[in-house]
Amino acid sequence: MQDTNQTALDKQHRTDNSHGTFRYFLMTFLPLAVLIVTISYTIYAIEYKNRIKLKLEQNQSMINLQGEVIMQDFTSIISDVLFLASDSDLKEAFEDKNSEHLVQAANEMRNFSNAKKTYDQMRFIDKTGMERIRINFDGSQADIVPKNQLQSKRDRYYFTESKRLKLGQVYISPMDLNLEHGEVELPYKPTIRIATPVESSRGEFMGILIVNYLGQLMLDHFISIHAENPTLSHLVNSDGFWLHSYPHGQEWGFMLDDRKEQRFQRYHAQLGKLLAVKKRGASNWIRGFIALSQ
Repeated sequence: MQDTNQTALDKQHRTDNSHGTFRYFLMTFLPLAVLIVTISYTIYAIEYKNRIKLKLEQNQSMINLQGEVIMQDFTSIISDVLFLASDSDLKEAFEDKNSEHLVQAANEMRNFSNAKKTYDQMRFIDKTGMERIRINFDGSQADIVPKNQLQSKRDRYYFTESKRLKLGQVYISPMDLNLEHGEVELPYKPTIRIATPVESSRGEFMGILIVNYLGQLMLDHFISIHAENPTLSHLVNSDGFWLHSYPHGQEWGFMLDDRKEQRFQRYHAQLGKLLAVKKRGASNWIRGFIALSQ
C-alpha cells in the first residue's frame, strides 16, 4: 500500500514538473518567439523598403543619364544651326540671290554635312517658304539637290513656327517621321528639325536655316544606356505616343493610321495618370518600378 501511494506521489510530482516545465516554456520561449518574429519582420520591412529605394534611385539615375545624353545631342545641333545662320559668307549668298553665290553656299553646306554625318537634310528656305538650298545626306555622302527638285514648305509647321522667332532664337520640332511629298518616307526616318531665322545685313527676315537631325542617332544613344536590359525604358512624347518601345511595333501612332491606338496610357493606365500630371522624379508603381523625367 505504501508502495502504491509512493508511486502515485511520484506520478503527481512528475506531472507537476511537466506542467511547470511547460509553463516555463510558454513564459520564456513564447515572448522570445514573438520578439524574434517582430524583429525579423521589422528587418524584412526595412530591407524591402531599402530595396525599393535603391531600385528607384537606380531607375532615376539611368533616366537622368539618358536625359543628359539627349541634351548633349541638342546642344551640339543648336550650336551647328546658329553657326551656319550667322556665317557671313552664307548670309551674303542668301541675300545676294545670285545663282553663283548660292552654288558656293550650297558647296559649303555640303562640306559641313559631310563632316558632321548627322543631318539627313540641311536647307535654306526663303521668306516665301521655298527651298533655295537643300543638302541630302544618304548615310555615306552629302549631295546638293538640283534646283528643279526643290519644294515649297510654306505650309509646314516648322516653317510657320520658325519665321516668328527673333534672331538667335531656335525652333526645335517634336520628333516625328520624315515626310516627302506629303507621304511618310520609307524606311521610317525619325527626324527632329532645328531651325533659326536668317536676317539680311539690314535686319530684314530672309528665311530660315534648318537641319533635319537623324533622330535614330538620338534613339540609339537612349537605347545604349540600358542595352543589357532593353525592356527597362520607354520613350514617349507628351501625348503618350511611343517614340521607342520594347518590343518594337508600337511607335509613331500619331503618324501611322494602323497604330493610332498604340498609346502608353492604353497599356499602363496608372502610369499614364502620372504622365498626365507631368511630374518629375521617381515614383513607385504598383506593377514594378518606374522613374519619370520631363
